[in-house]
Order: sequence, then C-alpha cells, then structure tokens
Amino acid sequence: MELLAPAGSPAHLLAALDAGADAVYLGGQQFSARRYAGNFSDEELQEGIKQAHIKGAAVYITLNTLIGDREMERLAGYLHFLSTLPVDGLLVQDLGVAALASRLAPDIPLHASTQMTVTNLTEVRFLEMLGFQRVVLSREVSAEEIKRIAASCRAEIEVFVHGALCVCYSGQCLMSSFAGGRSGNRGTCAQPCRKPYTLIDDTGHDVSSGHGRYIMSMKDLMGMPRLADLIRAGVASLKVEGRMKDPSYVYRVISSYRKAIDAIEQGHSYDAASLQSQMEASFNRGYGPGFLEGTTSGSSITETAAGNRGVCIGKIKKIVKHGFVIDHLPVRLSCIEGISYDAEGHQLAYIASPAIKKMGSQVCISCHEAPRLGGFVYGHVKAQKYQPGMKYISNTIPLRAALKATAGERVTLQLWDTGTNHVQAASSYIAEKASHHITGDEQIRAQLSRLGNSWFRLSQLDIHNEGCMVPVSVLNRLRQEAIKQLEAARQKQAGENIPEVRIHPFSLPRKRRDYKKEPVLVVRTNQIAQLPALADSGIEHIIFGGESYTHRKIPLEEYRDAIHFARAKGITLTCAMPRIIGSAEEEQLRAFFEQLIEYAPDGVQLSHPGMLLWAEHIPDTIAIEADSSWNIFNQHALRVAEDFGINACYVSQELTLSQIRDIAKAGRIPIGVQVYGRTELMVSDYCVINAMMTAVDKRHCPGPCASGSYSLKDEQGRIFPITTDAYCRMHVLNCKILDMRPYVAQLLSSGISRLCIDARGIGNEIFDIVSNFKSLMSSKTTVPAENAADATRGHFFRGVL
Repeated sequence: MELLAPAGSPAHLLAALDAGADAVYLGGQQFSARRYAGNFSDEELQEGIKQAHIKGAAVYITLNTLIGDREMERLAGYLHFLSTLPVDGLLVQDLGVAALASRLAPDIPLHASTQMTVTNLTEVRFLEMLGFQRVVLSREVSAEEIKRIAASCRAEIEVFVHGALCVCYSGQCLMSSFAGGRSGNRGTCAQPCRKPYTLIDDTGHDVSSGHGRYIMSMKDLMGMPRLADLIRAGVASLKVEGRMKDPSYVYRVISSYRKAIDAIEQGHSYDAASLQSQMEASFNRGYGPGFLEGTTSGSSITETAAGNRGVCIGKIKKIVKHGFVIDHLPVRLSCIEGISYDAEGHQLAYIASPAIKKMGSQVCISCHEAPRLGGFVYGHVKAQKYQPGMKYISNTIPLRAALKATAGERVTLQLWDTGTNHVQAASSYIAEKASHHITGDEQIRAQLSRLGNSWFRLSQLDIHNEGCMVPVSVLNRLRQEAIKQLEAARQKQAGENIPEVRIHPFSLPRKRRDYKKEPVLVVRTNQIAQLPALADSGIEHIIFGGESYTHRKIPLEEYRDAIHFARAKGITLTCAMPRIIGSAEEEQLRAFFEQLIEYAPDGVQLSHPGMLLWAEHIPDTIAIEADSSWNIFNQHALRVAEDFGINACYVSQELTLSQIRDIAKAGRIPIGVQVYGRTELMVSDYCVINAMMTAVDKRHCPGPCASGSYSLKDEQGRIFPITTDAYCRMHVLNCKILDMRPYVAQLLSSGISRLCIDARGIGNEIFDIVSNFKSLMSSKTTVPAENAADATRGHFFRGVL
C-alpha cells in the first residue's frame, strides 16, 4: 500500500520523506494545479527526485491543468526536460497533454488526475486502453464502489484519504473562473465554495437562517476510520491533499497515516483517536468521511468557519458579563495561542490573546462578540514546527558496515542497506602496522557514524583491524565515497523500478463520419413540451436530455418521442447523456443507452471520453459528439477527440474567442460553443437544499427541492439558481445569463459551426431568443452590445488565469 504525500516545495518534500511517505507528488513552476504553492525549479526538481529515490520513494510530477495552444512550445520543452529524469509518473488532466507526453516523454507512466472526473469503471477501463497506468478516482466515489472498481480493472487505483474537499466534482467547476476569472482547471482556483452564502427560496426568503454562513464549504476528509476498508479494497495508493499547507502539517499527517497503515498491514492495533487528534492540532476546519460513506448531510460542511478553527476544547456552559464559562481546559493554558468560539448568528469569533481566568473546575474566557450558549469553543494550540533540513531528519535508513585494515593493503569499507544494495570503497592509502597507536574501534565508529547530511545511520559496524593506524582523513574519505556509491545504487534501483510504459495510440478504431462545418443554431433542452415551439421557430438541430433539472428522470419514452418528432419535422436530434455518471448508476445507464440507440437518434452527446466504450458498436449513421465537460482546451486535445471518432465537439467554456478560432482552424470536425443560457458552474453530490432544510442525510431526504425553487445568494447580492437532477446531484447555475447576440458575426467569422442556446434553466422567453439568433445568423448583422446587469459574455473576451 503506497502512502502518497503532497510536496508543495523542497521543504515539504523533506517533511514527507522524513514522515515515511512511499511517494510524493509535486509540481514544477508551471502547468501545476497548485500554481500558488512554492513548487520546484528545474534544479530543485532534479535534486528532489534524487533525494526521494535515495529514500526509496517514488516521485510523480503534476501536469494536471488545461493548457492552451500558445503554451504548447513551453510545455514541449518541459516534457523534453522531464524525459531526461527518472520520473515515476506524470499526473495529467488534459487529453492533449497526455497525447503529447506519450510522444515526447514515452518512458514516463501516465496517471489520470482526479481533474479528469473519473467516476466509474467504464471510464477507468477506457483510460487503461489509452495506456494510463494509474487512475485517481473522483473524491465522490464511495468506499464500496472503490472496492468494486479496484477489483475489476488492471490500472492502479489511487484515492484521496485525507485533506481538503472540493464541493464540486473536480475538473467540472467553473464557479471560480466565471465569478472572478481564476480557473480551478488552470491551477488558480479562488475557492468560492469557502465564501459565505445564504440559501433563499423563490420569494427571496432566507431558508438557511439558523445555520452558519459557510454552507458550501466542505469539511476536510479524514479517512482514518475507513483506512482498513480502503486497504482491503485493493487500491494502490492512498493520497493526502495539502500542497498549500505548511511542512509541519505534511509531517504530522503523513507520520500519523504511516503508523496506522503499518499497524494494519502487520495486524497490530493502533490508537486511531490519538492519531486523529494530532492531525486536528495541525489544521482543523472540521473533519468527516467526505463522500466515502456514499452520502452527505448538513454535518458535511464547516458552516461557521471556512478556515482553521482549532481543536475543540469544550462547550459554552454559561454566559457571563464580557465572557463565557467552559469546563476546565483539556490542554495547558500556555499551549493556547488563540481561541475561536461560536458566537451569536452562527458564526465563529476569534480571540488572539485570550484572557482566561480559572474558576475551580471551570474557566472563564473574556470576549467581545456575544457567545452562543451551548456553542463550541476551539483552541489554537501551539505545536512544535517541523525543522526542515537534513541534520534534523529522524526517519533514517539503517546501514550495516564492515571496515577492514590489513598491513600492506588498501583500507576497505563495505556498506549494506536494508534492501539488496551492497557497495565497497577502497582507499588509496596503504595500511601500515602501527608502531605506537593503533586506531581504536571507538574512533573508527565515531568517524563512520558521521552521516548527518544523508538519509543513513550506522546501525551495525564490523571492524577488522590487524593492528593498523588508519588516519581520520582516510576514514572520512572512505565514508563519503561509500555513501556516494550507495546513494547512486539506490537511485539506479529506483529508476529500474519505474513501471514499463504500455504505449497505446490515442485513437479508437471507429470510422468517423465527416460533418459539414457550416454554422447551425442548436438548442439544448430537457423538456419535450418545448419541441413543437422550437420546430415552429425553424430550428434545425436540437440536443435533448441529459439531466432534467427538475429532480426527475427523463424516461426513455420521452427520448423516443423526441426522436420521432424531430424525424417527422426534419430536425437533427442529438440525445445527451448526464454530465456525471456515478458508479452506482453505471449499469442502469448503459442499458438505457443501448435501448436509446435502438431508436436511431441522429447523434448522441457524451459527457466523458470513457463513454465511447458504450458507443463502440453503434452504427456510423449515429454521430457522436463531445460535450464541453470533456474540457477540450487546445488543438492537441481536439485531435485526440477526432482520432476517437468524434463527429463534433463543444470546446471548454473557459476559452477565449481567439483561442477557439485557432482550434477551429486546425480542426477537421465542427466546433460548438454555448452562446446563450445559464452556464452550469458546479455539479455536486452535496446538496445545500438537503443540508439546510432537513435534519437527515441525502439517502433519507424528503425532497424539498421537488416542491420549491432555491438559489444561493452571495455577499455581493448575486443570486445563483440551484437545480437538482434525478440522481440527487446539485447543479449551481450562473447568476448571469450568457448572451452573445451582439457578437454573432464575430462568432461566425471564427470558424464556429455550432452555436448552442441552452434552454435549461430559462423560461418561455427562450423562443424569442431563438428567433433573435436565427435572424442575426441569416443577416450576419450585429446588434449593439448592451450592458445588461444580468448578462455576461463569459470568457469569450476576458479569458482565465
């Protein structure tokens, strides 16, 4: 079982290795999903790999962001550099990056990042076919489903066991980029889920009153209680999140999981509660099982604070003038740096230098903001900081050594590590019989034990000195030379242990139909009742289905009726699949898909490349389209989609018009973009409606979403509508409507073939919008750009960081 640690900088790397990590993941100065971590220069990367391999740990490089065409030259140079290093794995999100890496750095195993949104076995098997040797599952996959997936695939499965959780499926979040221009897919997420919100109904009434303000902020994952289950599930690697945390956090968390994993694998008991307490002392915004249990509730969120709130030290028993009373502190007063407490209004108040007065078995704490009776009190406990530096490490590798000194021969030193490595160094000095002072065993031991700047310690020394005097300088040179040889041997061994790459072409043997690239207006809807009006408006292409947005399944009969209606009207109809297909729904939806194909729609729109395995044997008369959830962000990724047999592709919604123009120019298939509608910013297995309006988890939710409309309201007064689908997933829509009517002429001149109006989340005014667009497209005229408060141009002109 591999324990995988975050390494946001060289100091973090040292802390992780010292704590007992089997592997680390880290990023260079560019193309990393944690752009604001310290990260590694090229020189630091070389040294970091060296140190990790000497310690016996693997190193995985993160390239898990979307990368634009104008960055590809730099990326190619970086991949060439990485190809010269003994890298154990390359973590990627972008299919274009994966294809480029397979050509430029073919000896580095590919790992699929959690940003690829891999949620089921079909998607894992598809990535296997492409040669990915490891897949990081979405955090939303439950422990039971992890076990099923791991038992049914060849690829190694990696899962998160500890750390911060995104509320949205990773790789599918547009909230940060649309709200502020910083993209999680580009490594610059501004964490909008950690901001305050209220939940309002359709009258504007706050239905989250009585709760905290941080209703979208997930507690951190604590996988320690499910650790034995995850180990038995057959996963290859347990991953700890935390490249943005400090080295002390990394050291404490990794050392805690190291102790627990070792105990489980050796059949010993361990004090899980104590280990969890140690980790909470390092950082604590609240911990929980995340999605491992297969459900969420109001207890899944931090609610009163989005950051570190400290360790719980008691409850407010009594409110007094200018303060409150709690039971006697469970930690020494001198250990407390600050105190947070539940204040009125369900928010957390902080006291930097608390005035604490003992009152028998209780203590009184002075405060300014009104406390809440029965609320919790948290202490920010002083903790010993991890001292980065080789001279401070404690987790060293024991060595056995043998020194031999025979008169008339070179002095030799042999070293053995705990594995199979054995080296020997010989001095240029010829030993002589000592006339007066034989070099004693203690002096020899003292010199050979001076290993403070290495990962080694001397545990056993055999000395065979036949009455010789061996100068200290000779002993030092022998020690240095032998250690150098041993480090080289361990590095060589680590390089030999890198798995052999299974090279597969990034293509599938499916014949691709060529589609004309003339511009066409497309409407996406999930309401069959809208089809007659859309037909009357002269629409030529409809995308139907996917999620209902009304907490109901769209039955197969509605798809059938939509196909028959469109065929009778001469309309091209593409059937969409849900954006997320969880492991629990996989088989049911595959059977649904196969039945759907029997009705012969004009096309199907797939939300993930893995679904191509479902479409492997469908007739060539049925087109296959890639949804924008594929995150096609560059020409290389588009080429991959084309080689998969894709007939049309909706590119990433984070691209600028200029970037789309370059992609469309290089592409062989029609390129589509959304030009009107409420952009879907988040899709989540957590449901804020359930959390705020019920006292039960999602499995037992009475479904308040089915009888009302709800939205999130942020501190700026922006209102983000919420919908829920048939699988109880929450979809957060943009506060503003994307409206590109003033720029239709520019869209058409950019080589875009599919202009898609998303009617989901929009009322009956959508029919007038369709007429507007058709008129503008036929006349190729422009209309003045309005500065409507509720309209946005998305990223067509501003782009993302």
